[in-house]
Amino acid sequence: MKNLSKIPLLKNVNVKNVNIFKKLLTDYLTEINTKLSFKNKKKILSSINNIVLNKDKKKYILTDNQRAIGILILNFSKNIFSQKVCYVNDIFILKKFRRNGFAKSIIRALILKLKKKNNLELRIEIIHNNFAAINFWKQFRIKRKSTNYIISLK
Repeated sequence: MKNLSKIPLLKNVNVKNVNIFKKLLTDYLTEINTKLSFKNKKKILSSINNIVLNKDKKKYILTDNQRAIGILILNFSKNIFSQKVCYVNDIFILKKFRRNGFAKSIIRALILKLKKKNNLELRIEIIHNNFAAINFWKQFRIKRKSTNYIISLK
């Protein structure tokens, strides 16, 4: 049975907890980077610094009141009609806290907050073969809006 009695809290990343955020972000980037070589470790460190220093991204540590259990990274913009849109850049829950309803609770609370603040949409990009993520997001009735294509410049 899922433990929904403990709804995770969002804590803004600040000077006091930035090292906790960096550790969680390192765990996340290491997990998604399956071929961890020295070159990739350098990329991870560079990515961490870029994310931490990026003022446009809203960064949160997810906690269960006592422990840091994950991170949430968002950014906000306006569409071509000047309507507010929120992008989920990343959400990560440590493995030992997964499948307890924490991510679901956070996203539900985020959706309610965004609705109150008159945001038009919550957007997320999911890698096409990340079936766990696709299945997670399906419970929120996601709709495919577009397809992203990449042109490599290297």
